[in-house]
Amino acid sequence: MKRASSLARWLTTIALQIGAISGGGYILPAFADAAARQSMQDTWMTGPLLTLPGDTMSAGTIGIIPILLDGISTGGIDGQGHSYSVPAQNQVSLLAYLLYGVTDDFNLGIVPRVSYNHMPSNKSSTNVQPGDLSIEGQYRLSHFQEGGWLPTISVDLAETFPTGTFDRLDRVTDGVGSGAYTTTVGIYTQTYFWLPNGHILRPELNVSYSLSNEVHVSGLSTYGTPTDFQGVAHPGQVLSVDLSFEYSISNNWVAGMDLWYEHDRSTRIGGIYPAGYSSQSMFQETGSSDMFYAAPSIEYNWSGSLGVIAGVRIFAAGRNLTKTVTPVIAIAYSR
Repeated sequence: MKRASSLARWLTTIALQIGAISGGGYILPAFADAAARQSMQDTWMTGPLLTLPGDTMSAGTIGIIPILLDGISTGGIDGQGHSYSVPAQNQVSLLAYLLYGVTDDFNLGIVPRVSYNHMPSNKSSTNVQPGDLSIEGQYRLSHFQEGGWLPTISVDLAETFPTGTFDRLDRVTDGVGSGAYTTTVGIYTQTYFWLPNGHILRPELNVSYSLSNEVHVSGLSTYGTPTDFQGVAHPGQVLSVDLSFEYSISNNWVAGMDLWYEHDRSTRIGGIYPAGYSSQSMFQETGSSDMFYAAPSIEYNWSGSLGVIAGVRIFAAGRNLTKTVTPVIAIAYSR
């Protein structure tokens, strides 16, 4: 019990110190008995589960990270925060980060996606569908040095291309794309602490912002438009904040926790569709939404270049969204 309360105090202190980074403050130097504490070089970490790494790979390194997710709907939350029921549905998705270290400070990556929507009725996806494709570049501004106060800080720029099917659908479950070109800018931070027992705790804090262009929509679509609809959708901007902790139990085993907050601004949809012998105009807004997830995980690393992480993303709180529980498993390999 004493050890648990001690760890809680340490996590609280670390969270406050990470918050100080974004406000121009600093993190106190890492400390512990040098003879007893773990070595950064011999401590292997794969994760975290949701938060993208703040550090870059060295020049010439190739990284492959396939991630399998199974989003299981458990209900919904309306704009006032009230729960409601939704038909049970699974969205099984596979995405892969294919990364290359151009230099020690600059990485390029491509992220392909495929998805399959399953419902108990015969309205499941007709087959596995390719999703939207992202290309990203990450540039490291600073690098954590043991005994120093400055964390690793990187800036990330990603562009998502609308390669996934999103309109002219035979059934809504065949839609897995947004139809929009989306630009995302992120600031990623990462640092290390040595706890009193000499084990490493690695916190990461990421903040990102996404902006999409307007989308011309025809017929049944992922935006909820009816058959024969013709119009335009304006996806809302997205702000996300991810805070994660990885605790090194041993050289091979790591326990992790991700805390994810996301705010989506309202998406506006406008157009016309046939109604009897005339056309009827349609205008609607989805309303803004807020979501908070927690994602505990466990990692096993065979070496510094190969590891596996598994966990579950659990809905904790939110507004105007579908509640989900999402098991996640990923493998990280680099050489």
